[in-house]
Amino acid sequence: MELPVDPLADQWLDLANAEVPPAPRIVVPRIVVPVPVDPAGIAGPTRGRSRGPHWRQSSPNRFVPAHVDGTVPAQRIAEVLQQAPSGVVTGWASLHLAGARWFEGRLADGRQRGVPVALGRGVARRSIPGGVVTRAILADDEVVLRHGIRCTGVHRAIFDEVVLLDDVRRGVEAIEMAFHAELTSRARLGAWLSTSPRRVGNRLVRQALELALEGAESPQETKMHLVWRLDAGLPTPMLNQNIFDLQGRFLARVDLLDPVAGVVGEYDGESHRATRSRRNDVRREGDLRRAGLEFFSVVAGELARPEHVVQRMRWAREKALSSALASKRHRAWALTPRNGVRPMTLDERIERRRHPR
Repeated sequence: MELPVDPLADQWLDLANAEVPPAPRIVVPRIVVPVPVDPAGIAGPTRGRSRGPHWRQSSPNRFVPAHVDGTVPAQRIAEVLQQAPSGVVTGWASLHLAGARWFEGRLADGRQRGVPVALGRGVARRSIPGGVVTRAILADDEVVLRHGIRCTGVHRAIFDEVVLLDDVRRGVEAIEMAFHAELTSRARLGAWLSTSPRRVGNRLVRQALELALEGAESPQETKMHLVWRLDAGLPTPMLNQNIFDLQGRFLARVDLLDPVAGVVGEYDGESHRATRSRRNDVRREGDLRRAGLEFFSVVAGELARPEHVVQRMRWAREKALSSALASKRHRAWALTPRNGVRPMTLDERIERRRHPR
C-alpha cells in the first residue's frame, strides 16, 4: 500500500498562505539514507572502502559517509529505523520529523532516549540497538511518510509519547509542545481520543490532556503553569497572553496570566540574564504594575523544587485580590487591542492553513 505523504513535513506549506503566520516549527535537516556495501562501489562503498576513513557503519551492513553526524536527531532516527525496515517511527521521533521543537530525544541530563519504533505484535524481534520497540497495532490511516520515513500520524505519535514517558506532567509537556508546533489542538486531540479504540495508556493520556493548555511555548512554561495549578492549587491561567492598556495600546505578552485576580507570572530563563534583557524586563514589570497587575517571576532551576515558587505564587495572588478589594480600583489593563480584533484561536489557525480562502 502506498503511504500518504504527511503535509506537516512540508516546511514551506504555511508560507504559501499569507493569511496566517507560519507555524513555529523547525526545519528538519537533510537525512542521509544508510546504504549497503556495493561491490561496484556505485550505490554504496565497496567492502574495502567501507572499512576506510571515509565511511561510517551505522548498523549491520549499512553505511553513511563519515562526515554525516549520527547524533543529529533526524539522522539518528533514520539510522535506527534501517535496522527494522518494516517498523514505523512513533513518539518523540515522529513529532520531531513533523517539525515540532523540543522533541530531540534527550533526557533532562542530556542522555539520549531510544528511538521509538512500532514493530507490531507479529514481529518476533524484541530489541533494536538505539531504539525502543513498541508492540503497537497501527491502523492504515495512522501511518504516513515524513521525509521518506514511515511515521505514525500526529495524534498516535502524541499518544505513544505520553505512554512512553509514563508520567502525567511530562505527558502534559509533550502534548503542549505539539500544540506549540500547531500540529494539532486540544479539541482535535480530544476528538481523536474519543473515537480511538481502547489501548493500554488511555487513562494516562486522558489525564494529561485534561491538564494540557494551548499557548505554552517551552517545557519550562508548562512546568510553571502545572506548579501554579497542581502544587499551589490556583485557578487555570491563560498562557502567553497579550495585555493592553485601556486605550488598546500593547503593554506586554506574558507567560502566565490569572485574569480574575490580575496576576502575571514570568519564567526567566538564561536569555533573561543579559544586562539589556534584564533592563527591559524591569521596565516591562513596572508598566504591568502601573496597570494594576501583580507580578511574580520564576528563575531557571527553581521548578525542580517548587516549594518557594508555590509560596511566591500564592502571595502574589493574595496581594492582588486584597489590593483590589481595599482600593476598589478598576483595572487599567485589557485583553483586546485598540482595533478590537481578537487573535485567531489555535483551531482557527490550523483550519485556515488547511482551507485558505
